[in-house]
Amino acid sequence: SGAMVRAILSGQKTQTRRSMKPQQYLTPEWDSERQIAEFYMADECVGTVTCPYGQPGDRLWVRETWRYNGWCPADTVRANVCITYRADGESSDYIRDDFDYDQHIGWRPSIHMPRWACRIVLEIVSVRVEQLNDISEADAEAEGVDFLRHAPDADETLTAKQLFECLWSGINGDESWQSNPWVWVVEFKLVQQ
Repeated sequence: SGAMVRAILSGQKTQTRRSMKPQQYLTPEWDSERQIAEFYMADECVGTVTCPYGQPGDRLWVRETWRYNGWCPADTVRANVCITYRADGESSDYIRDDFDYDQHIGWRPSIHMPRWACRIVLEIVSVRVEQLNDISEADAEAEGVDFLRHAPDADETLTAKQLFECLWSGINGDESWQSNPWVWVVEFKLVQQ
């Protein structure tokens, strides 16, 4: 979303949580949540259960809503293409030899952003496993929830964890917070391009 893109760009969002799929299978010898988390992060588990979003050192590119904003021929084959990003209205120019003007009219959803138009690259710093409800206040802030404090009619008494619960439930459904799934916690940093 635009709010999350702005939070990444401002440095407020440095973590993301994604449900593990499928959820772990409890066995009788695993008598605590800590043992389950240790299993997922143990060296012998690498290659058996790995985070599908990447490992420390991997780079991710962020897709966002964008549009073609103009072009001019750079030479006889290539074009200088200007892209505008909806989240903050910033623009970037790219030299392309495969640009098709007709395909890029109007706002394009993030899922259709080509890699060449990406302006945000993230580097994974750490990956861990925890249950969703175990999120700390600091980690909830690192999820970029500050924008919710500025929403119309926002309840100023809510903690960062409560704001994250609202965000998570809004995206994944009301029952998703109560089910307390195991999640991948991916911490990242913004890489300057």
